[in-house]
Amino acid sequence: MAPDDATPEQILADAIEARGMPRAAVIRDGRRLRSERGRITVIEATIDLLNEGLPSTFASIAERAGVSERTVFRYIPDRDSLFAAVAVALFDRTFHLFAARCPTGTLDHRLHELVVNRVTLIGIGGKVAAEVESLTSTSLLASNLVILRNERLLNQSDTWLAPEIQEAGPFASPFIDAVLSHRAVRRLLSSYPEDEAIEILEQGIRRVLSS
Repeated sequence: MAPDDATPEQILADAIEARGMPRAAVIRDGRRLRSERGRITVIEATIDLLNEGLPSTFASIAERAGVSERTVFRYIPDRDSLFAAVAVALFDRTFHLFAARCPTGTLDHRLHELVVNRVTLIGIGGKVAAEVESLTSTSLLASNLVILRNERLLNQSDTWLAPEIQEAGPFASPFIDAVLSHRAVRRLLSSYPEDEAIEILEQGIRRVLSS
């Protein structure tokens, strides 16, 4: 169990280690992200390319970062290292959106905060998350990261809406989890403006909680 003052990469490393993978790479990449300006540029270029739906080859990363491919390989020797570094960067950037501590207030307030959190999460790294999901059959790290993300998000929704879920019955939690899944929210955002998508999600969850 990570201490209360643990950094995001320490929490990520603990979770990865608990699933049978070495924590060293995650901690190492977290420290490098904070200490190496050139490495940060390469990682940010990779995230930008993925979020724009563009190929993230070492050549395209080098071009976006404004460096040579040789320089990219100096910071990131292979795809696995690149993937680990991107994961650490995104986890650090979105860590606050995974909070399990429940906000106070009415159902409307708690539900709105929850839905906005999920939509914000997709906006920051939705396409990167989709890339991670596509690698789960071949990458143990990708598989563990997706499992970790899903566990934390399920725990968040179950905690924030606990009284209403308990009253609605056992089907409510898995339904809400499915409605707020990355894939479902991404699809909704591809068809509606953000404010309309948020309203649709809130209405759907309210209906299942009141049924």
